[in-house]
Amino acid sequence: MMQFPGLLYGVGSADSNVTEIQQRLNALGFNVGNVDGIFGEGTEEGVKAFQKDNRLNPDGIVGKLTWDKLFNDSSASGNHPYPQQLIGTGSAGPNVELVQQRLNSMGYNAGVADGIFGPGTRQAVISFQGDHFISTDGIVGEVTWNILFKGTANGIGATYPGYVLSVGSQGDSVKIIQNQLNRLGFNVGSADGIFGAGTENGVKAYQESRNLAMDGIVGPNTWNKLMSDSQTGENVNNNTPFPGVLLGNGSAGSHVRLVQERLNELNFFVGIVDGIYGPKTEQKVKSYQTSKQLQADGIVGRLTWDALFSNTTANVDIPYPGTLLGIGSSGSNVTRVQSQLNNMGFNAGAEDGIYGAGTAAAVRRFQLSKGLDRDGVVGPLTWNAMFNGVSVPSPDTTEENYSGLVREGDTGSAVQQIQQKLIDLGYSVGTADGIFGPMTRRSVEAFQHDRGLDVDGIVGPMTWNSLFSTSHPGNNGGSGGGSVGGPGTVGKLKKIIIDAGHGGSDPGAVGNGLREKDLVLEISKRQQELLVEAGYVVGVTRAADNFISLSDRTTTANNWGAELYISNHINAGGGRGAEVYHSIYGGRGKTLAEEIMKNLSSIFVSRGTKSRQGQNGDYYHVIRETNMPSVLIEHGFIDNTTDANILKNQNNIERMARATVDAVKAIFPPEEEEEVKIKPNSFISRAFNVVDELSESNPILPGIESPFTIGGVKFNYQAHLEKEGSVNWNITRNGFTPEDLFDSFAAQGLDRMMEFYTSASGKDEVAAMSETFLRLADNIEEIRVSVLEITPKLRGFVIKPFEMEFLTDTGYGEWKIREIITLENEFYINDDTLDNLKATAVTALVGIVIIAVIGMIAAGAASGGLVFGAAFLIAYMLGREVTPPTT
Repeated sequence: MMQFPGLLYGVGSADSNVTEIQQRLNALGFNVGNVDGIFGEGTEEGVKAFQKDNRLNPDGIVGKLTWDKLFNDSSASGNHPYPQQLIGTGSAGPNVELVQQRLNSMGYNAGVADGIFGPGTRQAVISFQGDHFISTDGIVGEVTWNILFKGTANGIGATYPGYVLSVGSQGDSVKIIQNQLNRLGFNVGSADGIFGAGTENGVKAYQESRNLAMDGIVGPNTWNKLMSDSQTGENVNNNTPFPGVLLGNGSAGSHVRLVQERLNELNFFVGIVDGIYGPKTEQKVKSYQTSKQLQADGIVGRLTWDALFSNTTANVDIPYPGTLLGIGSSGSNVTRVQSQLNNMGFNAGAEDGIYGAGTAAAVRRFQLSKGLDRDGVVGPLTWNAMFNGVSVPSPDTTEENYSGLVREGDTGSAVQQIQQKLIDLGYSVGTADGIFGPMTRRSVEAFQHDRGLDVDGIVGPMTWNSLFSTSHPGNNGGSGGGSVGGPGTVGKLKKIIIDAGHGGSDPGAVGNGLREKDLVLEISKRQQELLVEAGYVVGVTRAADNFISLSDRTTTANNWGAELYISNHINAGGGRGAEVYHSIYGGRGKTLAEEIMKNLSSIFVSRGTKSRQGQNGDYYHVIRETNMPSVLIEHGFIDNTTDANILKNQNNIERMARATVDAVKAIFPPEEEEEVKIKPNSFISRAFNVVDELSESNPILPGIESPFTIGGVKFNYQAHLEKEGSVNWNITRNGFTPEDLFDSFAAQGLDRMMEFYTSASGKDEVAAMSETFLRLADNIEEIRVSVLEITPKLRGFVIKPFEMEFLTDTGYGEWKIREIITLENEFYINDDTLDNLKATAVTALVGIVIIAVIGMIAAGAASGGLVFGAAFLIAYMLGREVTPPTT
């Protein structure tokens, strides 16, 4: 074993250790050139290649992790390209010897490395293939070779078969898909080569996690992403705190899943990631422990856990760049922040150098863990805490500084402080007696669940900072005893998400002529209206009849920073009455659930409040995956005649909405906030006359909504007041300034429109009319467009539902107005439909479509149909003719 010398080695270093590094890299096939003891660019490139192949941060610096992998880990991957020929029984030569040496180093006994591929070597290959989810044929082909020598850091490298794979497909290609999905934690069961419903569900889950089209079909995009993927569905947290319990044979749960995923990533393959600690997991833990010179007992204790997850690389001071980084920032410093957040387990998503909502949300989670203000902006304090290990003073008084883990069985003043804070926040721990018993543990678990922390019942630094940070939005209220806001209150809040279950292609429960998706949307909209009137800021997961995935619902709530999540549903299955679900950990969500149930009992038979255990915590996704107190309300049984009659009565819909709203007001009174009376004044609001619907008593804070119709087609207008630097965009794709749109129009938009005109003359006229509509956006700072789809049809075109967002300056300090236009159903536009519209409606419609199409052109995503739609509308305004595209 070569001891790490305690120094970082990078470009410019020069001594005997650099010579050792160069010799080792050359021996592993990472050619650095002349071994001269001088760390130059060639050595740096060799180090980066080695780090990349061994799942280390490819920074070209040899720190402790890189050193140990290079010199003290026999499983380190070398740079050995595939020899372009199959190796199996009867093969002989240096490549066979290389395979045998590699198998032996990884614990697969291939016997003497004599370069002869016999039965012993074949059996070792089969064992290796079985552990790595590839076909167990005992032959070393390209996939087996790449995993053997490069691990899975660069995927398994199988070539796309040339045809789409879907339900009903069979063969080795399907088996490869199944093996890879299982390896990545998307469990599809046995890799039998038959593409059934289980495989389809696994493919959909994978596609959703990688932002691919979620169709359950493996085409070239899904195949190539799947084969090149090296990570599990969740980013590894290299600073994951030890859970405080030993894990061994017979253990089960989320911590076992973390261990299994991490072992798979480190090439100690445990098989399917199922959260169950069985003999295979135990065996691989022992192998890992042996590789790290730990006691090989097969039990994951503190030392083994820290070796698996703790990042012990020495810190290098990285100076603050001197400018704030926030939404809209871009460049190498943003990439560095994203990479660091991902390495630390705060999931910033793609490391693309663009500071969007996902990056801001990850920064807020990091800031929460460090007791910093959760503004989602990287300033000097956040930067230094993130890169330079600078500790941040405790956010409260000095006697409440974090001093170490506090868990069940502990006693003393720290326990008493925790208990008192939990009581202040409305969690039931009994008395603050300084004894950490089961009741305190359950309250800590409830608090952790409500804050989106790992639920382990142990107060570590993240839980401590979240408890005592005065800047945390949940730490500003009261007492379970009712000293703040009224009887039974447990703290004030402001931001609430209302979730109307199901929608679009998913009708939910159906019975007695009713559909769940319609009723819960009606209840949710009324709840939103009542909560806004009461002074809350209210967001919704869906405002129309459209399908939203569960992960999108909870991600929206978490990224927005909601403080309460309310999910509305209606039951089915032969029962009767209402029930309200809360987290298995209790807490403030349970308190609210009890109050809602009490109010609903005047409408339905009460089935009480409930919680439901799942494999990894709470059973219901919207309760398990939200970072705030959450409840799921079942408003009766749609297939019960009595309940259905209640649901058919409009007065009862109002009563149901008020039952929840009254409960929220009683348990979580709204935070008081200075009213900012600002009205939207963009061409959008003027064109659709929404300004006329507002009054000084109905300001834009906390938000307005105004449905409207053009020619029988439903649109929805919303406006929200936002603060500069923390805009809660619905659309995550990058936006454009009016200048961007003009540049794109001048560069390619006009020429593409002119392709559809029957005469090339009049280009200036078309340009002038188009620019007239683009100038409507002059007072708008940023424009975002969802995926826009236009299909030519007969003498016009069909436009599909889409959404646009506009951000305008209010002239009132840092306040901005975000306006949202949503087309809620597709419609057909031709000369006749436009003739029947008012001039103002035509102007508004043409303006929206022109701006949207130019935005799609600027994004490089405009189809011929889109450009034709814009050309058609301009032609209508000018009295000219266009020719539809032929494809």
